[in-house]
Amino acid sequence: MTDTDPYLSVVVTSRNDDHGQTLLRRMQTFVNALIGQCKRHDLRAELVLVEWNPPPDRPRFIEALRWPEKTDPCQVRIIEVPPELHQRFRYSENLPLFQMIAKNVGIRRARGRFIVATNIDILLSDELMRALARGQLRRGRMYRIDRHDVMTDVPVFADVTEQLRYCETHLLRLNCREGTFELTPDGRRIVAAEDIADADMAVSFEKGWYPVERWHGEVYRWVGQDAVLAVPVPTGPPRALCLEIEPGPGVSNRPFELQARDTSGSRLGRVPPANLSDDAAPGWTVRALTTPYRGRRAADFLRSAHLEFSSHALLLGRRSGSPDAGGNRVGSSPFQDGRCVCPGEGRHCHARAGAALRARLAWL
Repeated sequence: MTDTDPYLSVVVTSRNDDHGQTLLRRMQTFVNALIGQCKRHDLRAELVLVEWNPPPDRPRFIEALRWPEKTDPCQVRIIEVPPELHQRFRYSENLPLFQMIAKNVGIRRARGRFIVATNIDILLSDELMRALARGQLRRGRMYRIDRHDVMTDVPVFADVTEQLRYCETHLLRLNCREGTFELTPDGRRIVAAEDIADADMAVSFEKGWYPVERWHGEVYRWVGQDAVLAVPVPTGPPRALCLEIEPGPGVSNRPFELQARDTSGSRLGRVPPANLSDDAAPGWTVRALTTPYRGRRAADFLRSAHLEFSSHALLLGRRSGSPDAGGNRVGSSPFQDGRCVCPGEGRHCHARAGAALRARLAWL
């Protein structure tokens, strides 16, 4: 590899069959943005476009797309896999594009020091491009990043800044480590129709919270370390926010400390571990925490309170299948003998550090 070889190879595949009805528009947006960002950040890269099984009655991408006169520092290479090669594969009569095989074609022929295999309707953020341009990736590593799905009317021939600004205010969903979440256009996670909080509370389960799950008809969420709960400032007199928490595998199913921090990272207070023992009476053990702030600072805290479940908010409770205040059963735990027995065990539960939030989040 020489100094003139690209630092990054971006591998994509497609065929000009109007898949999704707006294929050329999406591809043009992707091409314009990638080349424009490579110029902006001086990122030495190459776009490897694998044109798989091109339709005989449609133009090739070299003709169907508008290419800038100069693409430096981003080279563009189009690799064509003709129909006769496609037909050698099983089920070729049913699948016109073998996407993963096609990406492997591009990866094997990539010249870059590092490779990203992606899709033809992706825009890479400026933050990511700046990080790539610093040239600090390490060999032998696999990197990941969250993906935001946005509305389709991204301005095709606008400046990259305008395209990304459109994306920031026209969001649909977030695909991240914790799962997939529907978003408001400005990026807040939407409370599910059946969730641990009512939609009219206007809270938002942000970073660190997992999607809604169910156990024997009961709704709960998993939550990881450094989780963020966005809470609107309630109107009227001060109110308490009730958050019910049951320890999960990430804390060895044992009591733990809960801390509340503001957006600067300053600790506002903490709830020490509940004093639970093996012979403790079934029911609730509760600790309460109130913010020491009043007025505007209290409002700022409530707008973006951080709940850190590393070992450490507002109200901590633990239950074990006991009746509630009205005598109703509140449900059984998915943990038995320190082991998770929920339907997700073996697939994702043991990878989730933190606690299981059971039942409801509510204003008192």
